[in-house]
Amino acid sequence: MSMTTDMLPEDIILEILARVPDAPALLRCAATCKRWRALVANPLFLRRRWPDLAYYLLGFFAPKNLNGGDEGPTPRSAVAAGHRLLRSFVPDAAGLPADIVYPLTSQDGLLLLRLFNYRPKQTGGVVLAVRNLLAGTCVVLPPFKWGIESVGHAVLTSADCRASFKVLTIVAGKTDYELHTFVAGQPSWSAPTKCLSRAAPKFLIMHTDAVVCQGAAHWLFCESSSFHVLHVDAETGRVSSTKLTSPISSGPPVDGLDLKVQRGRRRLATTTDGKLLSLCLYDAALKQVEIWTQPAPAAGHGQDWPRTGVIDLKPILDLEQPQGAVPYVWQLRRRCGNGKLLIMLAYRHAYIANLQTGTMQEVDNMSSSGYITGDVVGVEIDWTTFFMARLASARKLITI
Repeated sequence: MSMTTDMLPEDIILEILARVPDAPALLRCAATCKRWRALVANPLFLRRRWPDLAYYLLGFFAPKNLNGGDEGPTPRSAVAAGHRLLRSFVPDAAGLPADIVYPLTSQDGLLLLRLFNYRPKQTGGVVLAVRNLLAGTCVVLPPFKWGIESVGHAVLTSADCRASFKVLTIVAGKTDYELHTFVAGQPSWSAPTKCLSRAAPKFLIMHTDAVVCQGAAHWLFCESSSFHVLHVDAETGRVSSTKLTSPISSGPPVDGLDLKVQRGRRRLATTTDGKLLSLCLYDAALKQVEIWTQPAPAAGHGQDWPRTGVIDLKPILDLEQPQGAVPYVWQLRRRCGNGKLLIMLAYRHAYIANLQTGTMQEVDNMSSSGYITGDVVGVEIDWTTFFMARLASARKLITI
């Protein structure tokens, strides 16, 4: 008598499913029957199958000289390779110019976009939109009328606050940096909250997209010879700041600041477990990225962050470059998972660096796709949530 899969014990089927080589193959297995789908859909099974994959890098969004945006694949991505114009995400934008949409930041499957010349007669201000990449929905926010120089952005999910989403925007006013907040379901933006002074001492923001962890959004500012971290509580909106007593520059002033690194080449990231902040500084002379990590627990103002690691960039910077290319680090970007950093080079290559191990992996197709012409926004999401969404889309294939 022949044996069918229906006769196999559940623990045997789980062992078989755990040995399926990749996510697309496992999705096909789950579409075979309801029993297999139920086993695969168990979060405990998914964590067993991918124990080290808490967050997943779906791909990248990037403007091309404000001529549109693309979604690109990542190494070993389960998302189909290819490009898609960002304007296709926004209602009523299909017939508008390609440069209408600009990616700002992302968080856990939510993508924050800025819309240019979108319904100009109706809006009369800056317009932002939030795209849910899993649900396929897009919410266009009320016009933003408090100024056009927005220098910092964050989009928070229901895991960070009680609303389905919340948008934080830092605006450079005449005398102060101001925080503006929009909560999903509300008719308008909140009244502004003062953050830091733009007068002496002069604070400059180092990266526009916030790092979200510890129940707050964090931005890095610098002033004279010191760094400051601006914190915004995700639930209450309370604003605070921490001055770092280290690192302190030992080199000559750069960009008018007594710091040995340049704007765009210093930023915050998170540790591998996502619980602490890391400060990443690019040293052009030594061709390396220095990692300085927040002590635990946070001690308030005047924290001394010790140097915890170095990423050597000489192997990739000393490679043979295209004719006329200048081998230097163009930008440090965080959005590629906890404890990881996207390092973008001027000659159209990018690498994902592991802050704990110092290892690097080149990002496929970045050089050929022309991504590195503007701010790149990586899209990362909780792996279990992403896989379950893909599994739900495959449910219609189940016939048994």
